[in-house]
Amino acid sequence: MWAKKYLQEIQRMEEQINQRLEELSSLKALYGLKGCGLSERVQTSQRGDGLENEAIKCVELERQIREQILEFTNKKNIIISRIQALTDIRCIQVLYRRYVRYMSFESIAVELNYSYDHVTRIHKKALVDFETCHTMSVGNVV
Repeated sequence: MWAKKYLQEIQRMEEQINQRLEELSSLKALYGLKGCGLSERVQTSQRGDGLENEAIKCVELERQIREQILEFTNKKNIIISRIQALTDIRCIQVLYRRYVRYMSFESIAVELNYSYDHVTRIHKKALVDFETCHTMSVGNVV
């Protein structure tokens, strides 16, 4: 069942972005860099202490993070559109909450006033419906 893996992509991508942001924050703290970005110029020091290299690493990491965020945003919008293309509102509600808002089945059940078992049945049906609806448009996504 490729639908579940495909829908989980945005959560995986967001986790990767968050890890890179933590890495960037750690680098800045380690080297005492207050800020670095593409708009700032990096000047080499007379001492040759290597901080300019660390600032360059930060700038490159920030560029990579911006690219990942753009890719994440595009992928998330596509997935939301594909979820909303389903015809059963219950399937849309469950898939959106599960894969876009990252909610547990228990939380979904409480929010929608359904039993846990009912949510898992809807989820299973929703994944089948998603695959059926998007087999031609998605192709090999995994």
